[in-house]
Amino acid sequence: MLQQSGIASEVVVGQPSPAQLSRARGALVLHARRGHEAARLLRQAEVPFAVVLTGTDIYGDLVGSAHTEAFAQAQQTLRWARALVGLQADVCEQLKAAGYASCQTITQTTPAHHTLAPIWQPGTPLRAVLVGHVREVKSPLLAIDAFLQAFQSDALRDTPALLTHIGGSRDDELMQRCLERVASSEGRFRMRGRLTHPETLAQMAQSHLLIHPSRAEGGPLVLAEASGMHLATLASDIAAHRGMLGVDYPGLFDPNPQALLAALMRFVREENFRSSLRAEMGRAALTLTDTMAERSALAALAHALVQRPQ
Repeated sequence: MLQQSGIASEVVVGQPSPAQLSRARGALVLHARRGHEAARLLRQAEVPFAVVLTGTDIYGDLVGSAHTEAFAQAQQTLRWARALVGLQADVCEQLKAAGYASCQTITQTTPAHHTLAPIWQPGTPLRAVLVGHVREVKSPLLAIDAFLQAFQSDALRDTPALLTHIGGSRDDELMQRCLERVASSEGRFRMRGRLTHPETLAQMAQSHLLIHPSRAEGGPLVLAEASGMHLATLASDIAAHRGMLGVDYPGLFDPNPQALLAALMRFVREENFRSSLRAEMGRAALTLTDTMAERSALAALAHALVQRPQ
């Protein structure tokens, strides 16, 4: 997006090299703890930078014990930063409560999809999708177990339904437990592994329902993508999801299997509920697909970093 605004930029994975530091006039550091070493090098080279808090830093590292190394590194990165950025408003509220006076919210956006997700009709196969790498913070088993409990129950056993997981493995033990669910799912759950971004969007666009059960997020892009195709979504009731979809979004559920099970039952049985989810995702798209607003905010941030005195 910075390049689209006429700002020369490059993506650095890991630590910036001496050559990259020498030509940098400003930088964006993603994740307060994981970006700590990069932040140290930028500070040493007197390159002004902003920190974008991406989720497990603000809702993980910075809410843990103040005596941990993770907390210390994340906090130090924030203190070194010229500016702080949250992907939804609650991040800045958390930072202000912790004594950081300045924080800017820049909502992650995505272009609206060229087609809308299909509307599920009772009596036809239901296609649900779960997107995210396999790791504890994403709570994949919460979604898988609730889905299988719902559609293997006497009440919904005759409703054909398939949950598709998309994403790689970040936790081998958890991945093994997910694969065990495939074997016992009676064909109701499959894992497609890591797909390309276009392939993931295509799978979402063929689905009737997105389930997003994460325990912590900064501002998940998949929700913006779902909104752009008006894909009905059930999302855990956490700050990031409330910040993106609204505190009154009807598809929020307490992050436990029983609450998601109840929401799935309601999705199948209540047409008004299904319609309200789709309509509210369309409403959220007005903000979450406003790519011009995100581009302008990022460009303004980049200019401010470069122009402010060292």
